[in-house]
Amino acid sequence: MNQKLSQAKAHLLNAYPFWGYLLLSTEFVENNNQPTMYTDGKVIGYNSEFINRLTLKNAMFLIAHEISHLLFQHIS
Repeated sequence: MNQKLSQAKAHLLNAYPFWGYLLLSTEFVENNNQPTMYTDGKVIGYNSEFINRLTLKNAMFLIAHEISHLLFQHIS
């Protein structure tokens, strides 16, 4: 897994346990064919080059954003 993504997940777990707890059961899949980050309703996919360009706080926000799509079942 991408190092910055791992750091962002660890920081979310420590600083924002609600979001951190939700991400513990979420699968992350590297998919460099996509330009940014996305969810299909089951997994969160990410482009590792895109993640590397983000600040740690932006990566944390984006993870929480994608988890929100799963939490509120936006796909269905």
